[in-house]
Amino acid sequence: MQDKSISTNKKHFIILFLLISLLIAAGGYFYYVSEERSIRNQQEMLLSTNAESKIKQISYWYEDEIHDALVIAKSKFLTEKITDFLNDNNSITKNSLTEFLSQVKIEHDYKAILLVSIDSEILISTDDKFSKTNPVQTNIIRESVTNEISLSSDLYRNNNNRKIYIDFIAPVIVNGSAIAALVFTMDPNDFLYPLVEGWPVESQTAETFIFRIDNDSITYLSELRHKKNSALEHRLPITNNDLPAVRAALGYSGILSGKDYRDADVFAYVGQVPGTHWFAVSKIDKSEMLERLEFRTVGITLITTLIISLFAVGLSFVYSYRQRKIFRELYTKEKELWQEQEKFKTTIDSIGDGVITTNLEGKVLYMNRAAEKLTGWTIREARGRKLQDVYSIKNEFTGLSETNITEKVLRLGIVKELANHTILVSKTGKEIPVMDTGAPVRDKEGNVYGVVLVFEDETEKRNQRRLLKDSEERLRSTLDNMLEGCQIISKDWRYLYVNDTAAKHGRTTKEKLIGNSMPDVFPGIENTELYHVIKNCMNEGTAALMENEFVFPDGSKGWFNLSIQPVDEGVFILSQDITERKLAEMEIINAKEKAEEMNRIKSSFFANMSHELRTPLVGILGFADIMKEMVKKNDELAEMTDFIKQAGLRLLNTLNLVLNISKLESDKTELNLKTTDIIPLIKESVKLYFAEASKKNLEYNFISDSDKVICAVDESLFVNIINNLINNALKYTDKGKITIQTEAVSGKVKISVIDTGIGISKEKQEIIWEEFRQASEGMSRKYEGTGLGLTIVKKYTELMGGKISLESNEGRGSTFTVTFDISKERIGEMPPGSEIKEDHIILSENVPSGDRKAILYIEDDDISQKFVSMILKGRYDLQAAAAAEDALVMVKQRRYDLILMDINLQTELNGLELTQLIRKFPGYIDIPIVAVTAYARLGDKEEFLSEGMTDYISKPFRKYELINKIDGLLKM
Repeated sequence: MQDKSISTNKKHFIILFLLISLLIAAGGYFYYVSEERSIRNQQEMLLSTNAESKIKQISYWYEDEIHDALVIAKSKFLTEKITDFLNDNNSITKNSLTEFLSQVKIEHDYKAILLVSIDSEILISTDDKFSKTNPVQTNIIRESVTNEISLSSDLYRNNNNRKIYIDFIAPVIVNGSAIAALVFTMDPNDFLYPLVEGWPVESQTAETFIFRIDNDSITYLSELRHKKNSALEHRLPITNNDLPAVRAALGYSGILSGKDYRDADVFAYVGQVPGTHWFAVSKIDKSEMLERLEFRTVGITLITTLIISLFAVGLSFVYSYRQRKIFRELYTKEKELWQEQEKFKTTIDSIGDGVITTNLEGKVLYMNRAAEKLTGWTIREARGRKLQDVYSIKNEFTGLSETNITEKVLRLGIVKELANHTILVSKTGKEIPVMDTGAPVRDKEGNVYGVVLVFEDETEKRNQRRLLKDSEERLRSTLDNMLEGCQIISKDWRYLYVNDTAAKHGRTTKEKLIGNSMPDVFPGIENTELYHVIKNCMNEGTAALMENEFVFPDGSKGWFNLSIQPVDEGVFILSQDITERKLAEMEIINAKEKAEEMNRIKSSFFANMSHELRTPLVGILGFADIMKEMVKKNDELAEMTDFIKQAGLRLLNTLNLVLNISKLESDKTELNLKTTDIIPLIKESVKLYFAEASKKNLEYNFISDSDKVICAVDESLFVNIINNLINNALKYTDKGKITIQTEAVSGKVKISVIDTGIGISKEKQEIIWEEFRQASEGMSRKYEGTGLGLTIVKKYTELMGGKISLESNEGRGSTFTVTFDISKERIGEMPPGSEIKEDHIILSENVPSGDRKAILYIEDDDISQKFVSMILKGRYDLQAAAAAEDALVMVKQRRYDLILMDINLQTELNGLELTQLIRKFPGYIDIPIVAVTAYARLGDKEEFLSEGMTDYISKPFRKYELINKIDGLLKM
């Protein structure tokens, strides 16, 4: 009954172990499935994002080039030149037209521009390599001319140089009819192919390509990564459904798997490029996509095995403990039963060990129940027999029988453990491991009259020892196979244990470490922080965690996370190699430093671009004003002069916007808040746009309920906000009125710019705040501009603690409102509906030569010198110097009433340094010196004034701006 209970308990433990092991294995499997799904989702997300981005960019480029071709062909200036050439085909008109087309080619990065007749005959070519049209071009030209639309020839190979090109054809329409066509030839290597072939991360197999369908095959339009010279040359049948490209051609879009042109298994994202006949495929080999999963599979398997092994060891320990407890309980019960039933038996019969007594001849006299059980003999059967017949034993390893047990005990006369590794062979032939001890039995006189043999069943103990040994071996195997390095160092600094990973971390072998001293293996380690931490752990018994940079004997370095724990032998060190992570961190730091350097280069580039563009704009805008006055009677020339002026102002506005947004993005916009009356600032901004409002016949008003409103603002940024909002309203309003209105309510001031323009639809009211975005974009774009004005307005408003809002209805107009806190309640009332009108700047007449003030203009740009000389002629006595050295000589020779100073003089001395030298000359300490410069970024003016300048005017400037500036300074 007892044996059955023990067997049942053991069965339960086995079932429990199997169930828990299955649960652990299932957990490992589900974790593996989760990791596989995560890795696959990440890769598919990268494929989708990369492919969709490329498709959008290719589509946008294609549509933009179609639009550009049509815009160029519709240019009034160009159509007039083409008409003149077709009507009078002489060398002058041809050369003039060819030169203009060559300029357009350079500006738009075209390889060639062809002017062809409506019959596809080439009339003019900007490149001799493109001297005749091919059949594809001829058909596209005819279709473009017939339908009066802009078209593309698709990609083709040029017969002359065997290079790949793409043409964009637009008809030249005069009086409603096509008179010719323009062919704009582009090299796809300049933009299209770099866009297609780029990949955001490093990969061995990933690539993107585009293709089109030609009859019953697909033609690859871009170079394939694993097949050279494949563009327009490599074709595959459309019947091969394993190809992702074929699936895309059949209308599928999105993520799929298949085989690529190399017959390799791949994951791919496919889709059609909108607006074209092209399809795009981004793909990566499955083997590369899932390669990280192999490492994780090994790790999950090892961890799962380790957990199951540890659970098995724990369960075995619990089972053994329970069995011993059961045996003790059985022994106690049997003892109680024995005492009840066999009170006359001696204490020896109640012990658990087998006991056999013999006489001097070695014959059995008595054996207790334990002995009966172990030997298989009953006391009746055994009494009188030789001990070796009843207690038959042999050596566990040699198998030799032991026959002289009694003789040994009697001869030695002392208690004696007879043998190790003893096996008892019972009557039934069962072999039982036992430990036995023999002793002589003496009477009161001390005479020996027999032998007592005590033995116990060691089956359980030996099993326990075997399990313990197996457990130790499993633990050692686990340590040997850990991903972390494990090592035990004795208190005399010798390696007692090292696993393979720790040896690998030390770039040596276990044989060279175990038994050797750490300072001998790694000379110089006594001088490192690691050595002192280990020493402190040995002496103080304190654990430590540290990140250690280890320098190997060959000079190379490695980085490790170390856990140092005290143990009886010395210290136990668990190490994790983090070298790759540290190197990656260093790469990130280097990349950050490079990015910061690139940002500094960008800032320098914008500063140089500002100077280089503003200086020539002095001549463009200045001479445009002068020319307009000179050609008032010639309407055509006056109109052309207005075009030049408008183009220059547009370029200047674009430059200012780009520079301002660049400064905002780099967080370098300097905020100079001060309490200011904003009403005069708004009035000045309103005045700037009177002329443009009048030109468009718009009703233009400024209305305020207060004549003074004090706010904490940066004047420069505030004026920029108002100017951008008024300019925006003028741009999009062709009829009706524009009203600028201020209203002070509850401690806040609302400045509203209200127009009756085109308005903005609800779905597009969010994108107008984004950089380079307009409500009308792409081929539907109707208005000029960079799309930066409202972005800057919003950023400046929020930077100064204000808020901006929009109310608009498409076709009915828009209201932009900026709100700021009022700093002080110093608000005066104005009559309701009061408004301001344009202040005309009246320039004084010529001054007699004897009364003219002397002005020195220091400027290295001849055009700027000429312009200033012309506008100041007759008003002042102006002299000019192109170099700092010449200016110093002139200042010594004559006292000037005012000096106009350029900053960048392209000499050893710049304008600031030259100003400081001039200030030291007698009589020049208080002479007005005005910075006339192309440095016009926010903060430049303040810097120049702090360096000794009296005032500042930025290039380009208008005639009246300079004259009013000079007049104001000379009257001070």
